[in-house]
Amino acid sequence: KLYQRQEQLQGEGAQRKVHLWWLPMVANLIVCGVPAAIFALPIMPLAAHLAAFALGWLAVGGVVLTLVGLKCSDLKEQLTLVLPARGRKEIHGS
Repeated sequence: KLYQRQEQLQGEGAQRKVHLWWLPMVANLIVCGVPAAIFALPIMPLAAHLAAFALGWLAVGGVVLTLVGLKCSDLKEQLTLVLPARGRKEIHGS
């Protein structure tokens, strides 16, 4: 049992972590930033430029909120997937 526990502890260190804290920020930039860039084209009417301004600030606000969340809470740890290491097969005994 001691050897099995030692192997289990060594196996835990070989896990891969995938951080997903940046995903909502990037999604917000795409959803708000792309239309803002399109509405900011010179051929668009004045109302589209106002919409581009508002969408641009929404995109910036999403980035700021993500950065504040990283500073004020453990957002990185909460949005982390822990995956088993590649190439290692788990052997579960009974």
